[in-house]
Amino acid sequence: MYNITIPENSSFGTQILKINATDKDSGANAKLSYYIESINGQNNSELFYIDVTDGNLYLKTPLDYEQIKYHHVVVNVKDHGSPSLSSRSNVFITVKDLNDNAPCFVEPSYFTKLSVAAVRGQFVALPKAYDKDISDTDSLEYKIVYGNELQTYSIDKLTGVISLQNMLNFTDKSSTVLNISVSDGVHTTYARLKISLMPENVYSPQFDQSTYEAQVPENLLHGHNIITVKASDGDFGTYASLNYEIVSEEMKKIFLIDQSTGVITSKVTFDREKKDEYVVLLKVSDGGGKFGFASLKVIVVDVNDNVPYFLLKEYKMVVSTTTEANRTILTVKAKDDDIGDNGSVYYQIVQKSIDEAVREVIEINEKTGDIVFKRNAESYGVNSYQFF
Repeated sequence: MYNITIPENSSFGTQILKINATDKDSGANAKLSYYIESINGQNNSELFYIDVTDGNLYLKTPLDYEQIKYHHVVVNVKDHGSPSLSSRSNVFITVKDLNDNAPCFVEPSYFTKLSVAAVRGQFVALPKAYDKDISDTDSLEYKIVYGNELQTYSIDKLTGVISLQNMLNFTDKSSTVLNISVSDGVHTTYARLKISLMPENVYSPQFDQSTYEAQVPENLLHGHNIITVKASDGDFGTYASLNYEIVSEEMKKIFLIDQSTGVITSKVTFDREKKDEYVVLLKVSDGGGKFGFASLKVIVVDVNDNVPYFLLKEYKMVVSTTTEANRTILTVKAKDDDIGDNGSVYYQIVQKSIDEAVREVIEINEKTGDIVFKRNAESYGVNSYQFF
């Protein structure tokens, strides 16, 4: 009986053993021939070959540990006597495993989902691999070779378990693709892992400003664009979709806001003299029901659309002849419902309403409306004057 071990990478034609046999006879009775009777219980000679004359056993086909680990060869030796006598010997061959196979991932690519609310240390995926070489099964080493520039994820080099490691900028990208490698020390294989973030309604939407201010001229036709308000939400996906609205039912009659863009337009024509300022409460909601608020002050800009008017339509008075020059004898008052320069009132005597002689008697202060005699009243004597 023979027991031998040969490596699985032994090449074709390798001599693996010499069968030794003797015969105490002489002449033809002592001449021996060797034959393979069976291999692994079957009558075939596909794997091994034996030299008939010298008993050398050769490898006929390369062995593969991953297919058959052990082989049993029965060798028969016969003499050339008459009758011929024979004997058997058992050869037990153990195939030695070598690192001749690359490790393999169970899948060429993997896909997983991860909530944006995940915490540090959260399990992400397990891209499992195996190696047909038994000796390498426990020595596989996993690595992330690409796509992890910010070190967001870590991988256990022995088990292949991928975990969330770095929370900084974790939610900046909605998906990440990692290249994973596994090595047995000689051979390396790669797989792809895509990690898609699942949105959570973590953040409430916020307007870019807590208060807005806009101006709109009075008398403009309705439909005028007043302002565009903007809001943002730190979430993504459905939870980042924003909806704008005006809270007050009363203000909804005056202003219209585009629910998607935040553009606010007028629904009425404004009259500053009736109302010069509006305060509008705005609301923005996200797809998860969270919301934020801002206020908008709309100032109606004055337009010179009002005619000045006197408080009295007619003034009458009697002046004593003792009235001194440049002393106010009457102050007329007028008003303009506009404001600023548009509401400033200037007074003057309508030149066509008086003759040349009267112009030398009376004058009016254009800013105050004070009317005075240019000289002492006694110099004019008793008289009457009418003008506009």
